[in-house]
Amino acid sequence: MQVLLLVALLASSVFALIPNPVYEDEFGTQYSHPLIDGKVLSFISDIKPLSNRDLLAAGLRPRSPKFVQDAVAKRVPTPVDFAARELPSQLPIPSSAHIIVKNAGGATLGFIARGLTIFDTFPITQDISQAAVFTPSANNNGFYDLAVASEPSPFIGIVTGVAGDNFESASPSYGFMSPVPESSNPNSNNPFDSPGESQIWQINPVTLSVTAQWRNGGTDSPLTIFHDISFGDLDFAGDLGAFSDAFGDTVEPVTLTLVVV
Repeated sequence: MQVLLLVALLASSVFALIPNPVYEDEFGTQYSHPLIDGKVLSFISDIKPLSNRDLLAAGLRPRSPKFVQDAVAKRVPTPVDFAARELPSQLPIPSSAHIIVKNAGGATLGFIARGLTIFDTFPITQDISQAAVFTPSANNNGFYDLAVASEPSPFIGIVTGVAGDNFESASPSYGFMSPVPESSNPNSNNPFDSPGESQIWQINPVTLSVTAQWRNGGTDSPLTIFHDISFGDLDFAGDLGAFSDAFGDTVEPVTLTLVVV
């Protein structure tokens, strides 16, 4: 097996030109991402959280010093904390937004990038000038489409990987975060020639956090969004542990939040 280690994502994709993607090498080892010219392309993508200087430069709120975080965590609640409070007000869904990517600890890793990987998938960028711009549009079913400019297809969504679409517990099924045509049902008109959907997104109107579900014939399966460190992109899984065990990818779960452009 030949493995190419690439230290940077490629801005232009060649994968879209390759029909019938292959996920298995000559030794029978199966990978989560397609082989390119018979080779495994592995990206070095261990992204560290943005510093407070970087956060301020991007127009985002800096993190509290660690001693303040520790003090808040150790603080004993008072009766005032348990008193009834007004419900938080809802925020307007922005008509134009970047999407912030945070790790499981709430630290900002960066933004969903506008430049795709060689697999036609969305990576993380730490440069806000390279962040994709999204336009949310609500549907009657409570889900959103997220339109994205200057991509091969007009929306960001999920395209299922080689393990199928059984996004249940103990299943290794996963999906790529990729440009897709508008669809609330599986549609294979995408670079992977695999079932994909655009109307998978839900937006919390209080926090503007963005979550995703796989929708198949009225049965919605919650998806874990994750950063695939091994291949340098953002993906989805029903059971992240089962996916990682099956394919051996180094992964970290992430959360997404809209921020007004």
